Amino acid sequence: MNQSQIQTELDKVNQAIAAQEALRGTLPDVQVEAALAPLRQKRAELTAQLASAAVSGSGAVAQGAGSQAVGERGVLVEGNVGGSIITGDQSSVGGIRANRIEAENVVQGMQQLGGDLTHAADAVALAEALSQGSITADSIQAQNVVAGFQYMADPAQATPAELRQEVAALRRQLAAALAAGEIETNADLADAQNALAAAETELAADQPPGRRIVRKLKEAAEILTVSAKTADAARQTGLALVKLAPVAAALYQISTRLFGG
Repeated sequence: MNQSQIQTELDKVNQAIAAQEALRGTLPDVQVEAALAPLRQKRAELTAQLASAAVSGSGAVAQGAGSQAVGERGVLVEGNVGGSIITGDQSSVGGIRANRIEAENVVQGMQQLGGDLTHAADAVALAEALSQGSITADSIQAQNVVAGFQYMADPAQATPAELRQEVAALRRQLAAALAAGEIETNADLADAQNALAAAETELAADQPPGRRIVRKLKEAAEILTVSAKTADAARQTGLALVKLAPVAAALYQISTRLFGG
């Protein structure tokens, strides 16, 4: 398909996703999510094709002149790169910077984490890089910044409404993990929950108070990132916390683009 045809198909998929989202409250969430899953995957593939990259399987496959494939769970990077990019099983951690990053997930292997902590350090490193701004939301073209994003097709074009949905989803995931005992409850994580709840409420305002929202999301991101880093160093971390820390950091990063840092 040419670019125009791909865009037409992408528009149809987005319309189908919107139609399914409208059924929330009418149909069970499980049924809605089951219908949305293949649509989101199709959207990710079409979005990647528009950028001359096709996403398939657990990694990214680059197509077209000058493109490169970096293997299973790898990330295609185009443009000038400085610092380290987390790729593959033998990942390097540190600063992450790229003009464009195209892949289904920036954190490779997050969907394959299961009971394995191999990628925990990678997830913590990404959370730190997002919080510090060494990788920006505007650099990411993907369905998910990390495994965990549910509502943003393109983080670089996120709206306050989409940000609110993601904040609400993160708050629910954190609460569920705490309730299930996947994460040990402590005062810091309670503060993170309160910060997420406050940001969610303020994002629903007709004129969202941007500075307060950014401050609340920064607080939540810092708490989750430090908690994940501390627990991972002791090899005691729950996988739920490892997965949620980069999501929180990415939401903070996106809020700074929307409202200023």
